[in-house]
Amino acid sequence: MKKNIFLILIFSILTDIGIIYAFNISPHRHHLNVSPGKTYTVSFQIVNVYDYKISIEPSFYNKKTPEQNYDINLDKWIKIKPKKFILKPKQTKKVTVKISVPRQILKKSVVMISFPIENLEQKNSPVQLVVSVPVYINVKE
Repeated sequence: MKKNIFLILIFSILTDIGIIYAFNISPHRHHLNVSPGKTYTVSFQIVNVYDYKISIEPSFYNKKTPEQNYDINLDKWIKIKPKKFILKPKQTKKVTVKISVPRQILKKSVVMISFPIENLEQKNSPVQLVVSVPVYINVKE
């Protein structure tokens, strides 16, 4: 019971400060069957559903990769455009992720694309929303 009250309180606080659900991302994930040495492009549609401007600076990281893939530098094979942008209220933006699959990649990878949000009308907020979406990469044999 205490846990439920705590969760409702946290949700209520986050909603009041305008941080939760500040934007929509579509699709919620991508599944790619890839060949080493090839380049693929996926995109995400971001919509600011609130009445204030937000700033977004997408990034990425390995989520679950076989140990053999940990030495692969993601910066060399994943590029996100735009790198940083501002969405006005109700504005939509397309984010493109270009994936140049290295020749030495093994089996499977999961790359998480993260979208940290900054409310430009409420600076120095104690909470920052970060939504991450997976790109599942399955290497064809």
